[in-house]
Amino acid sequence: MTTGAVQFKINVPDVVSETIDGEAVIVSLSRGVYYSLDRVGVEAWDLINRGYSLARIVTAIQQTFDGDAELIAQTIQGLLAQLQAEQLITAIASSQADAAPASEAAPAPKEPFVPPVLQKYSDMVDLLMLDPIHDVDETEGWPAKREETAA
Repeated sequence: MTTGAVQFKINVPDVVSETIDGEAVIVSLSRGVYYSLDRVGVEAWDLINRGYSLARIVTAIQQTFDGDAELIAQTIQGLLAQLQAEQLITAIASSQADAAPASEAAPAPKEPFVPPVLQKYSDMVDLLMLDPIHDVDETEGWPAKREETAA
């Protein structure tokens, strides 16, 4: 993966997410799997959601966290590859110039860079895969369950 003009988009409506108390909770509705990201991962997820290119995401993380620039670049590229492999995001060609992120007048002290970990949970697959709308009898409506037909 190069750091050129590649952008990413979250695979909505299949993927939904929410950030709560510094942790991103991400759900793949079609696969019934959910994920979590910690501090650095939350920052990367937010930048993806804002339409940043790979280069801008790496630069923004390097500006926010204190750590080796090359390690940060490799780690963020690895995280984005994982998110793609899990079908949470899709790479798209960028149609806009890759402007540098705006810098603040007085930079805040940097937090130490801790490589993000994408945690995957499949313990609720059965619950998340329940589809009460599509399992409804079409003539009677909800909550009447559709009768199974013998094949």
